[in-house]
Amino acid sequence: MSSTYADRFTGHGAWGLALGSCHVVCRDRVRRLMRLMGIESLYPKPRQSVKDREHRIYQYLLRELVIEHVDQVLAAGVTYIRLRRGFAYLVAIMDWKSLSVLARKFSLTLEADFCLMALNRTLTRSIPQIFNTDHGC
Repeated sequence: MSSTYADRFTGHGAWGLALGSCHVVCRDRVRRLMRLMGIESLYPKPRQSVKDREHRIYQYLLRELVIEHVDQVLAAGVTYIRLRRGFAYLVAIMDWKSLSVLARKFSLTLEADFCLMALNRTLTRSIPQIFNTDHGC
């Protein structure tokens, strides 16, 4: 079983490799071969969202805020897009009152420069009273 063959079926884990082969194989054998080849299926691992005791949690200050005008509150978010060979990343900055996207940037690497470019583009047009981001990792 080669890694190029395994690349086609890694989205399904050991089941996908067992079902995708033309040979009758046991799921445990496929799991062992995947472990030997360093192939791992993508899924949330156990205890992934356990809080660190030293991490300070801040109050969410915008819960009771009434947004009255444009450029009062801007929000930014970064998300990833699964590609055939890796990931791409997208940052978007939007105004909460008008719900319009003020800036967006796309990158193939998760470095801060594309986020800063989107932020600088936004700040040349308007200065918000509040700039909100999610807590993220």
